[in-house]
Amino acid sequence: MSHRHVPERRRLRQLGDGTKAYASLSDRIAVIDVKSQTVTSMIDLPDVGRVALSPDGWRGYASSYSANQVNVLDLATNQIVDRIPVGSEPGGVAMTPDGRQAYVANAKSGDVSVIDPASDRVVATLPVITQPNDRAWGVQVAPDGRYAYVRLDSEIVAIDTSTNTVAGRVKEGVFPTGMAITVDGTKAYVSHHSDSVMTVLGSG
Repeated sequence: MSHRHVPERRRLRQLGDGTKAYASLSDRIAVIDVKSQTVTSMIDLPDVGRVALSPDGWRGYASSYSANQVNVLDLATNQIVDRIPVGSEPGGVAMTPDGRQAYVANAKSGDVSVIDPASDRVVATLPVITQPNDRAWGVQVAPDGRYAYVRLDSEIVAIDTSTNTVAGRVKEGVFPTGMAITVDGTKAYVSHHSDSVMTVLGSG
């Protein structure tokens, strides 16, 4: 099977060796050969949110928001090998650079599930919202692994990955939709859904 369509970048994750990429679609995950830019296979997964890949390239973690779970993928066989119950309506998933922790933003329950990849189980649940109607939409880990940044409706929450506690909050514009962190971890660039403004946060 071969397709030329390559999905949007924010839903795409590439292996560290650059050979394959995994893109979450609405009801499946596309496995992409990077060199040929073709879809080589599909993994059926209803209501898939985001995918995170382990640094060693052996495992993938894909959220399924209707099932309130994270699916563990064997990247060698492209099979689902485990399912981890998390919070309500999980979306964003991100791993630390050392592969020791995975963070899942649960939109409806307004918390973050911390997964230990060694056991594929949730080891901590961190409440992050302060307003009753707020949502935890996405999460991203800084390149140095020190902090995980969670996007809420109107603020960014920083989690200290060494203690799994909330380290700080920054009020943002309405509905921050995307974030890019510099390689040295000192700045984060945040875009917003409701306006054309991009803000720059100091994260070092």
